[in-house]
Amino acid sequence: VTVFAFVVYMVPGMWGAPLKSISAFLPPSATQDFDLSTVNFGAAPAASAGTEKKKYYEIFHDRGTPKGFDPYYDYEEGLAAARELNKPVLIDFTGWNCVNCRKMEANVWTDPKVAALLR
Repeated sequence: VTVFAFVVYMVPGMWGAPLKSISAFLPPSATQDFDLSTVNFGAAPAASAGTEKKKYYEIFHDRGTPKGFDPYYDYEEGLAAARELNKPVLIDFTGWNCVNCRKMEANVWTDPKVAALLR
């Protein structure tokens, strides 16, 4: 009965439903192609008119960025953009296989109130 209940709990996750109680053990949300739980908050402002490409974007964005965010992956580039936009800097140290990092991405960064503050 316990295993069946757990399976029933996990089935909606196949279609993107948030599984917050086990989110730390799941792959990063950015790796999922189909995610119903993603809310479109709009694009984050870029440092310029969007004509220049961000450093390391090809390496990290698709695999390691929570959906709905558009961060900088180079400290100097992000710091320059923050100065230009007159905004504070948030440095997020994360790991590819970090359980606590996955939990933060799934439960905190995706919270609409937190995401609005970060933008």
